[in-house]
Amino acid sequence: MLKGIDPRLSPNLLRDLATTGHLDSVLLVDSNFPILRVNCPVHYVPLTATEVLRMILGVLPVETEAPDAISVRSDATLDTSRSIVREFEPDFRDFVKPEPFDFLGEAVRASVAIVSADTFPACYLIRRGVVTLPV
Repeated sequence: MLKGIDPRLSPNLLRDLATTGHLDSVLLVDSNFPILRVNCPVHYVPLTATEVLRMILGVLPVETEAPDAISVRSDATLDTSRSIVREFEPDFRDFVKPEPFDFLGEAVRASVAIVSADTFPACYLIRRGVVTLPV
């Protein structure tokens, strides 16, 4: 058992997140996303996208220097998500909002995919950053 990790994060999902590298993408989508188009490990989590986003950001650094640190499909609502991201990444600027088909083009290159229980558009593409250790 590891301390400080949300117990709803499965061991397989933690392993797949741990194997991502700098600038790899983690795809978090709603249950209506055409997930068979991606060619990466897929995890189904029976929680809302905002709950999953909070769990992921608790263990995964975001590349805040990249202009597309977190992309969100253009038809998603963002108020709650924006505040969640800033809890973990105070330097986060804002979401990039590509059109749905452009988002899909980027999403198929993800390293890990997570499908939430949401049925409304809730699609995020998160660029992994690096862990910095205190000196």
